[in-house]
Amino acid sequence: MCPTDTFSHSVQAAPSESAFADETTRRVWCQSPKPEYKSEAQRYGMPARCIPLVRPSVDLIVLPGNHAPTAAAWSFYKEVLGLQDEQVVWTSGSLFNMDDDMCGETVSKLEEKMAEAAGARWLLLPYCPTPNFLRWASPLVSRFEGLAAVFGETPEWLEKFGDKGLLHRKVSSLETPSVIEEIDATIVVPAGYVCETVEELLTARELMADIEHVCIKPLTGATGVGIVLKPSLEELQSYDFWMGPVNLEEYLDLDVDERGEAVSPVLHYMGSQFCGEFMLDQIMDGCAYTGWSRTAVSEEFQREAARAMTAFLHVAAPTGAGGVDFLSVDGKPLLTDINTGRFNGAHPSKLFHQAHAAPGAEFYCWKLSKAEMEALSNAGMCSIRKIWQRMVDEGLAFEPSGGAEGVFPTVALDGLRFQFLAIGSDLDSLVARMKALVSSCCHIIADDSQGVFELVGSGSEVFELEELEPPAPRTPSVLDMDAAASMKRSISEPDATSELRHVQTAPSFLAEALSALEGIGPAVA
Repeated sequence: MCPTDTFSHSVQAAPSESAFADETTRRVWCQSPKPEYKSEAQRYGMPARCIPLVRPSVDLIVLPGNHAPTAAAWSFYKEVLGLQDEQVVWTSGSLFNMDDDMCGETVSKLEEKMAEAAGARWLLLPYCPTPNFLRWASPLVSRFEGLAAVFGETPEWLEKFGDKGLLHRKVSSLETPSVIEEIDATIVVPAGYVCETVEELLTARELMADIEHVCIKPLTGATGVGIVLKPSLEELQSYDFWMGPVNLEEYLDLDVDERGEAVSPVLHYMGSQFCGEFMLDQIMDGCAYTGWSRTAVSEEFQREAARAMTAFLHVAAPTGAGGVDFLSVDGKPLLTDINTGRFNGAHPSKLFHQAHAAPGAEFYCWKLSKAEMEALSNAGMCSIRKIWQRMVDEGLAFEPSGGAEGVFPTVALDGLRFQFLAIGSDLDSLVARMKALVSSCCHIIADDSQGVFELVGSGSEVFELEELEPPAPRTPSVLDMDAAASMKRSISEPDATSELRHVQTAPSFLAEALSALEGIGPAVA
């Protein structure tokens, strides 16, 4: 692992200071989700992940109204971080996309709160300054006559630097260098071309005829959505561009970590400055990420990645947030993904770490899996307050007011999404203890005369029912096998290797359970 000062030496080459770095400027967090988001967790996770970044008595945040998990998250963070109700502006909640829901009344409330801090400077921080955001934000900013600004890029900047197409030449204009070539032709990227039609896809495939396998990557994609690996000729011929233009790239023989997943380091920026003093590795699950940890790649890899990022920052001179992804091939970095013009998934947790962690503290952030969230819900434990109390009781909770180490929930949407950040020196112990705590919360109660059975497991792959110390004898309750069967289905569906086992149970319970669960997923043993 590269020492912090080695990486920082490359970071310091970046130009002018970010507007975000001015601690005297008050911030308005107003991050509306993408209109195309379908799941409730996606739609409400984006604004909610910014709540931990609100500074007490200083900043403001806009949140979607009429949404119980978001309201519960605000109430939790308000108590834990010392926030005040005066710091939040609620939309009507009639539309999940907050930019669509920013009507005159809501904008007026925000303006009133900003005006209460006479003479203060304000910085509005959207997920991305889309036309719909600028529709309500630009008039608001203009009314503060130089005391308010938007942290983001102009439409002209986004046109040139705002999508993944800047990595490659377009099939429609093969003689024109890519944006990356214009910035620095020595930055290594995969072979590939930007395509907008099936004809261009087929042309690009012919241009890469000496490459055995390729992949399709939509220019507007994020978190692995829309990627097609090793498409056949028939798939290329029938591709419908459902997410718009794509990159057709070579399929790389990637370096993998101890779990067999691709080594995928990332760098982030805020304005023209690097975000944080260290590089992160994405914790991958196929094409999607499930979290981030401090990178384990070599110093040489980090220096070359930082050089590529610095070159981009010097030329592009961004005024908002963004990031770039690398992949490792034979221990060397390839720039493979540009996520410019918007906040990336790791930004909130990285900014929280930057604001509250002690110098040199380690970083490990992960999302609970769908199976874990469903198991918590079935157990009546999908409440951040309940989990936080267990964390406090077991000495795991990170206290932003002065804690040296611990775990903190950076996303806390009851029933939808939990994400945790481990901060400290002994991360292996912290993460293991936190995962064990989550597993211990995923429990169901069986026949009281037979004992209490608890759902436990490692990660999101294998769960089992393990017998705990039985309670004092009492009148038996009805064994709720429907609940057990429902839990088994919810755990098994995301991963065919998942199973639900009962260990060392009383023979009468085993017979009853086998009868009730017969034919559901993997066999009960």
